[in-house]
Order: sequence, then structure tokens, then C-alpha cells
Amino acid sequence: MSRQPEGTPSSIQSPSPAPDWFKHELKVSKDAEEWLKSVGPGLFKNYEEIQKLWNHPVTQFSLTLGQDADFKAGIQKMAQEQGGARFLGYECVLLVLLWVVRAWRLGKVNTWLTRIWTQIWVGGLYWVCALFLVPALVWGDSFRTVLVHLVRALLRHFFA
Repeated sequence: MSRQPEGTPSSIQSPSPAPDWFKHELKVSKDAEEWLKSVGPGLFKNYEEIQKLWNHPVTQFSLTLGQDADFKAGIQKMAQEQGGARFLGYECVLLVLLWVVRAWRLGKVNTWLTRIWTQIWVGGLYWVCALFLVPALVWGDSFRTVLVHLVRALLRHFFA
């Protein structure tokens, strides 16, 4: 466990069981803390809530993911390729295609339970394709790299 600098409140320590290399401590001196509290009485009224937000596992995970060089490189490569128009076109084609498939399947079913099942599997198919297949078609290896590093960071964060 890392040592806290003197003058830092003990509530800054992250209560999560994340490893030491994962924790990012919010280090604020007493003078800076007092200045933050005096800047705007309404803005920093609950300084402890800001500390809780900083120590929240999602915030810590976001900071760790943002420091991953391969993840950042994949995101930058995706941004430079500018496949936004192609991505939007593929999403529209997918949406129309699945509307047709859903209408066709709903025209053939007779019971309400089968209609619910049809709505569920077509909706699930849409989301899987929209979140994984279409970006993989548009951005290729860049998207795969980002996805792999996101999954690795999630596994490292929650199962470390």
C-alpha cells in the first residue's frame, strides 16, 4: 500500500480492492483544499463528494484506461481514419434490413409469445451487429485493438 503524504485527509484513500499500480490518489494540500472551498461556496460545498467521485472505481478505471498507450493509439487511429459517414451508412442499412426481417417474421407468427421472442432476438441481433460488426467493418484492426484493450482493462480491473 502506498503511503499518504502528510496533510492529506485519510478519506482520499480508495476503498476499492484495486492493486497499488491502479490507484490514482487525489493529492491536494491543505492550502489548496481551503482555496477550493473558498472559490465558490456553492460549487465546492461538498468537497467529500468530489473525493468520493474521484475514488469511485469507474473514475479509477477511466484514468487507467486513458493511460494505456495501445488503447490511446487505437482510438487516435480510428479518429484519423474518419469513417463516420461510412459508419452511419452501414448503421442505416443494418437498421432497414432488420426492420424488414422483423416485419417478415412478425407476419408469420400467430401467438403473442412468439411475437415477443421475435422482437427480442431481432433486437439482440441489431445491438450485437451495431456494436461489434459495423465498427469492425468500418475501422478494422483499429477497432479490434481498442476492443481487446478495453476488455483486458475490464478484466484486470474487476478480477485483479
